[in-house]
Amino acid sequence: MEIDELLQEAANFIGQIDECIKKAWHEVKIEPMRVLLWDERELIMPFYFHLRPMIEDLNENLKDIQFYIIPEYAPKASSYAKKYDEGKYPPLLEDETERSRTRKVDLCIAAFDSYDLENKKKDTKRTYWFIKHLPIALLEFKIEGAERLYEKMKNDLEKCREIKQKYLGVNKIYLCCLTNKGLSKKRCQKIMNEAKVENFTVCYGTWDGNNWDIVEIKDI
Repeated sequence: MEIDELLQEAANFIGQIDECIKKAWHEVKIEPMRVLLWDERELIMPFYFHLRPMIEDLNENLKDIQFYIIPEYAPKASSYAKKYDEGKYPPLLEDETERSRTRKVDLCIAAFDSYDLENKKKDTKRTYWFIKHLPIALLEFKIEGAERLYEKMKNDLEKCREIKQKYLGVNKIYLCCLTNKGLSKKRCQKIMNEAKVENFTVCYGTWDGNNWDIVEIKDI
C-alpha cells in the first residue's frame, strides 16, 4: 500500500478512534484515582489499559490497516522524505540518512500497513520505524493544578503542532489531564491560538472525580 493510500484508508476510521479515546477517558473515571507520585504515568497507565482493548476490537474487522498505541512517540524520517510536497513526510527509515527527531508525545495512535507489518514484524532486528505507518492521533497527559496546567499547555500543543506540520497523517490532538478544578474553555482557546494549533480536545477530570468532562477546543 502506498503512503497516500494508507492515509486515505486511515481517514475512514478517525471518528471511531475518537469515540474510543473519549470512552476510555470516561472509563478511567470509574477507577479510584490513587495518585501517589504526581507522575503522568499514573494517569497514562489506566487510560492505556482501557483504550487498548477498544483498538484491538476495531482491528478485528480491518484487513489492509491496523491501529496500534505507541508510547513516547517521537517521529523520525529518512532523507527520501524530501520527495514529498509541503515539507511533510511519512515517518519511515528506509535505510537512508536519518533526519532529526521531533520531541516525543506521551501516546500516539498510529495506522500501520497490514502487509508491511506482517512481513517485517518477525525480524527482531527491526523496530516499528521500519514498518510503513502514519501517526493519526497524538495524546499528551498532565497531572497538575489548573493554573500550572495552563502554563504547560502551550508547550504540549507546540510539540503536537511540530509533528503535525512535519508528518503526514496527524488528524487529532488530545490533552488528557487530572487537575483540581474544571478548565476554562476561553483560556484553552487563548493558549491554542498562541500555540498556533487549529483545534484540539481536552479530556479533564478533577482528582475527587466530581468534575469529569471532554471539551472540543476550536477557533471561533
